[in-house]
Amino acid sequence: MTSLATNNSPQSKYRSLNPILAEDTTSLRFDLKQKPSSSIVSSTYFAHHPSVAFSKPTHRMRLISKSFPWAIDINSGGQLTVGDVLEAMHAGLQEFIVESEWGFIVRDRRCKETVEHAMKARVAADPTADKRPKRIDYLGDTTLFRGLEKDDDFAKAVVLPGAKIWTETWIIKLTS
Repeated sequence: MTSLATNNSPQSKYRSLNPILAEDTTSLRFDLKQKPSSSIVSSTYFAHHPSVAFSKPTHRMRLISKSFPWAIDINSGGQLTVGDVLEAMHAGLQEFIVESEWGFIVRDRRCKETVEHAMKARVAADPTADKRPKRIDYLGDTTLFRGLEKDDDFAKAVVLPGAKIWTETWIIKLTS
């Protein structure tokens, strides 16, 4: 595994997080609609994929966002890598929307239209794609990764009552 930071990496306010993931230091932008290995320039992807995600040994992480209502949990048998984080974000948003989630989506006309429009665009780009709505469709055009940030107040607000807050809970920042 490669080290957490390089000599020319800018200093992040999130010192424990690899700078390639931190919203205040990363220049990495990739479309979460595609696999990271396809969406990120190969030299960048392969240089950072095996790097550790945190400066201290970390085996699990929860990703949440102000842009979507789901949590993406990552559990690793070893120390989490940048690749683990990138792949988990993509995989978590490729899951199909289930009926209970759809029940909430259809209550908001704009949200339903966003999902339907994104779903149609996704299927038009790949006619062999599954026509069921995916969580990535919920984001509409706002699918570019902009980095991870820490916001403990937000994390506390969205955790299910009675559930434990994971120490490494990070917010996925997105842009269009």
